[in-house]
Parts: sequence; C-alpha cells; structure tokens
Amino acid sequence: MIQPEQLAQQIVEGILKHKIEINQPQWMYHMLKFYQLVPRTLERLLPRLFRNKSLVILNNLRLIVFIT
Repeated sequence: MIQPEQLAQQIVEGILKHKIEINQPQWMYHMLKFYQLVPRTLERLLPRLFRNKSLVILNNLRLIVFIT
C-alpha cells in the first residue's frame, strides 16, 4: 500500500520537475507504457478491461470492414 507521505512527496517532486503525470503504484506506469506500444493486442487479450462504448463502435467498424 502506498503511504500518503510518500505519495505527497512524489507529487511535490513531480510539480517541481514539471511532470505531466505521476503514476502510482509504480507497476501502473509500466502497464501504461506497454499499452501505448501494443494497444490492439492488449484489447484483444484482455477485453473485459477495455469494454466500453468506443470499443463497441470500433468493433462495429471492424465488422463493417470485414463484411465489405
């Protein structure tokens, strides 16, 4: 579990270094970077994590592309 004092310190350091975002826990940073590299692959392998309206529209577009 993340200690509030540690998180507060990381937020202050991020502000001073002009960081755009701070990801905690640390594994989340690595997961987000991995998703940026292979988004479609992860969406296919882990559909429950990515089930939302935009994905349904994207699936419909893929379906239309395959039919025509």
